[in-house]
Amino acid sequence: VIAQVVVDTCAEFGFIVSLSAGKTEAIIVRQGTAKGLREWIELTKDQGIPFVSRHYGDMILRTVSKYKHLGGMLEAVGSMLPEIVMSTGSAESRSLQGARKVFKCRHMHGSTRLQLSDATVLSRLRYNAQTWSGLTVTQMRRWSTAYLRYIRQAKNTSSTPVRHISDDEVLVRAARPSAVEFLRAERLRYAWRVQRTAPPVLKAMIAEATQW
Repeated sequence: VIAQVVVDTCAEFGFIVSLSAGKTEAIIVRQGTAKGLREWIELTKDQGIPFVSRHYGDMILRTVSKYKHLGGMLEAVGSMLPEIVMSTGSAESRSLQGARKVFKCRHMHGSTRLQLSDATVLSRLRYNAQTWSGLTVTQMRRWSTAYLRYIRQAKNTSSTPVRHISDDEVLVRAARPSAVEFLRAERLRYAWRVQRTAPPVLKAMIAEATQW
């Protein structure tokens, strides 16, 4: 029913909703054990959701277990790991591009390097981070490692055989919060925007999420 309403409403305004692979697709989320969910997704991923459009007749909305949109990744089992892997990989790629000319430049002030790193690396690392209501220990460790790596590179504070520079010292030098504090601030900023501008149904979902 929802797919029919979306397709027909867009058609009435002159827009055609593409239902081809990688375009408009659906993720069906069920509760249960991770193993049971993956088995159910594997059995149903190629079936699709049939519906009848007033303008186009019989149509099928593809169902998938993962959906990539811009820099984000949605997964039916609710894991944040695929999106974290994508964001950290994208940030690492951009970091390597500027490592020699920017981040290791001795003639550039440390604060300037950090600002450039915020714009190029952190912008990718933080993509969709405000929507991560809860992370496992493994997921948090992976994101935190990438977060500290970007700060160390921008401030040129990597440890050497002569002297070890702790993570806390790196954060103090860069005047940056810890990874946990950073993500909490991102979620609070997002929650504030939701309370100010979101529709009632989204406000209700946020209110029910104990992680917030």
